[in-house]
Amino acid sequence: MLTFIIKCVIIYYTREVIILGMSEKIKILLIKKNMPLKELAEKINSSPTNLSNKIKRNNFSEKELQEIANALNCTYNANFIINETGEII
Repeated sequence: MLTFIIKCVIIYYTREVIILGMSEKIKILLIKKNMPLKELAEKINSSPTNLSNKIKRNNFSEKELQEIANALNCTYNANFIINETGEII
């Protein structure tokens, strides 16, 4: 049985699109911002263990994602869109 991997690769009209889960995006932001996980946890009033577990499970509420974005000086924007067809998703 295959293990579900958060990072999915989709082949779409001969183009490869990589979809990253929120955990991967947060990890990328931490690297780009040169911020350790511990510091992010402190900024969002969480323990490093709790934040690490959320990242492992890719389990965040919209409120938590907004707090993380604020702590990283980023804008959080959940997407869907399509409306025949402004795509995004």
